[in-house]
Amino acid sequence: MSKKKGKEISVADVADFLKVTERTVINLIRSKQLKAAKVGKRWFVDELSVRNLSAGAELDVKVSERELEPVVLELSEKRRPRSGLQGLSCYKIACEIFSAPSWKRVSEDALSETFPLISGVLLASQVAILQMRIIEALGAGYHLFGNAKVAHYGHARAATGSLLALLSAHPKTATLLESECNALEAKLLPALVALQRTAEQRTHSRRAPP
Repeated sequence: MSKKKGKEISVADVADFLKVTERTVINLIRSKQLKAAKVGKRWFVDELSVRNLSAGAELDVKVSERELEPVVLELSEKRRPRSGLQGLSCYKIACEIFSAPSWKRVSEDALSETFPLISGVLLASQVAILQMRIIEALGAGYHLFGNAKVAHYGHARAATGSLLALLSAHPKTATLLESECNALEAKLLPALVALQRTAEQRTHSRRAPP
């Protein structure tokens, strides 16, 4: 019976997904903890084995503890402070901003007021939708590779800009959420720009000829 195989991805993509160095990925390949094929000078890794390793699934191939020790050590050291998606700085910033009590005040006030451009109920609804889009795009981008990762981080960046524009168009809301708007503009947007650019650079570098 043939074993299920996933699509093949680059060493750089695997390193980005596991949050380790490319050297560690090569070590994992050599210790047979990742299934991979070498084409020329490049390794291409089976995506399913990457996800199995990330999830802590039991692998078919057994190796000695001595051989795995430095690899496992580096994996644990790299992963511990990041804690998966929770370790993504943009995600942490967004969650911190959106957890502020002031957002609830906006929803409550919106139910009884009409703002210059749209009704209060519609404003509160659109704010909640944009918040969800930012969080969802960051989550999706974190678990994707290449252009798909770049695109989703771009969606999060666009939704943040839309949220800022919507809030700024309503003076009372902008005043009530002044500190949150400042944080969106001064902390989250720059972090998203840096995150998207980093993802773009990694994607382009993988396509560069050897």
